[in-house]
Amino acid sequence: MQAPQADPHTEQTLSTEQWTEQLSSLLELLKAGNLRAVDISSELSAYQHPHPAFAELQSHIQKLNFSAAITAAQTLLEEH
Repeated sequence: MQAPQADPHTEQTLSTEQWTEQLSSLLELLKAGNLRAVDISSELSAYQHPHPAFAELQSHIQKLNFSAAITAAQTLLEEH
């Protein structure tokens, strides 16, 4: 699944449903060790996030620490 495209000139938000859907898709990519997770997290970073812990998740993904990213993504999903 591809993240919705954000206009780089405006800060946009995702609905709670969209956020959960995108985060779930991202988690599946992480579990599969799919490097597409890096692209998806970058695309999602263009949006205002409902949870500040997304920055930590993205940091783990950028460092290719998928194990820590999986834990962070699961925590974010549990909190929604």
